[in-house]
Amino acid sequence: GLIARKLNQVTELGKMLDPLADKLTQGVVALCLAIKFPVICPVLLVFIAKELLMLCCAVVLLKKQKRPCAAQWYGKVATVMFYVSVALIVVMDGFFHVSGLAFDVASNVLLILTAIMMIYSAVKYFQIFLKILRSNDQKYELSLHDEIRAKTVREKRKGS
Repeated sequence: GLIARKLNQVTELGKMLDPLADKLTQGVVALCLAIKFPVICPVLLVFIAKELLMLCCAVVLLKKQKRPCAAQWYGKVATVMFYVSVALIVVMDGFFHVSGLAFDVASNVLLILTAIMMIYSAVKYFQIFLKILRSNDQKYELSLHDEIRAKTVREKRKGS
């Protein structure tokens, strides 16, 4: 996404694929860490459920030719909390060798707060999904074919 913005190559398709790539990366990293740190597994399950729900909602919107919403602050906060929680668990165990009750309490508090934020984020995004789905507002209309064709025409004009 950053490179596309710098090179002025932003497309509607790219706007949808970039967060998908981010979530796939986040999921793979979490899965790998969950093997070493099983305490992460419940939050990983919440993450997977949230992302599958959001993916299904996005597919429904695309089939209805409606534009899925952009990332919101609560989704970004949930993602940051997830990475911070996992990083702190890895640091506590791997570098400081914290174990026992202190490790369990700290990791559980971090992961519970993260799961709460993820659930809050999922609920808020689902509310937006319902709003977009029910709306007749033109700002939610999307035609990827037209977007791609319009970009091609703009590129040809620049080249002439």
